[in-house]
Amino acid sequence: MKNKNGFTLIELLAVIAVLAIILVIATSSVIGTIKTSRTNVFVETMEMGVKNAKSVLATKGTLDTKSLKESMDYKENLYVFEVENVKIGDKSYYRIILSPAHNSSKFKNIDFSSLSDQEKDESMFGYNNDKKEIYAFISKENGKLVSASPNGNEVVDSGDGDTP
Repeated sequence: MKNKNGFTLIELLAVIAVLAIILVIATSSVIGTIKTSRTNVFVETMEMGVKNAKSVLATKGTLDTKSLKESMDYKENLYVFEVENVKIGDKSYYRIILSPAHNSSKFKNIDFSSLSDQEKDESMFGYNNDKKEIYAFISKENGKLVSASPNGNEVVDSGDGDTP
């Protein structure tokens, strides 16, 4: 009988198949972590924008897109902030909108469904997954953040409001 030193072709193929399965599982896990991380960064940027908007409103007495952008240090090639004046019922609000810049590949595939319902409720923001936008409402009357509907088109609670 001959002395066998080495592995058979079948053994090598089995090891390669197992390694390929492990690689697929690890890759999907890493991609999921990256998506969640980018979503969290996007939400944190909105929180920073709301704090700056409240500060601008307190110092200037009014809020617009230009003054919000001037008060912030953020990369315009990644995000776009807009401020709109909206009237809902008999109350007036500033609606702040954060969306990815058109040329931003980093946030192009952002998915707010990765946020838990608790995170969404605590933030008081509205999220639009189709448009990839986050909305916030600040009362013109008292300068406080109020809860936005899930789609960001209306105010859910026009009470006193609070900071996220």
